[in-house]
Amino acid sequence: MASPDLLVLIRDLESIQPEEFDEKVLLSVGAKKLSRVCEALDVRDDFDDWATPLFHTMERLDDSVDLGSPGPIVDVLENRVPQYESYLFESITRKPTALAVWMVDRLLRTGVRDDRSKWLKLLQGVLESEGATVETKECAEQTLEEEG
Repeated sequence: MASPDLLVLIRDLESIQPEEFDEKVLLSVGAKKLSRVCEALDVRDDFDDWATPLFHTMERLDDSVDLGSPGPIVDVLENRVPQYESYLFESITRKPTALAVWMVDRLLRTGVRDDRSKWLKLLQGVLESEGATVETKECAEQTLEEEG
């Protein structure tokens, strides 16, 4: 069971709305909230308790706002290599986003991987996914062209 302070952080993630991001403002309300929560998560040892809610936030927001590249979500997740990879795979299977595809691209560029074909097959599935946006499919296609 998640601790009360973690539940507060998860509620904070769930409360972040696309309207809170303003591309004209470097640190908009949404960006500040997201950064604050990610910083708090980054020092925690209970990754398995907060990984899925963080990916759900990315799935919910990525198509409507710029979450950065890498941005706070990617920064906190990539501090958990390779632990976050199964959650990334599940997220793309659930709801492909451009940011998640970009994370796969970064994984594939890290060198020799025994599971390379698994990730390429996942990206191929993004191209056929009804839940993927045009932008997400274009990101997947570009990675497949470069890495496939």
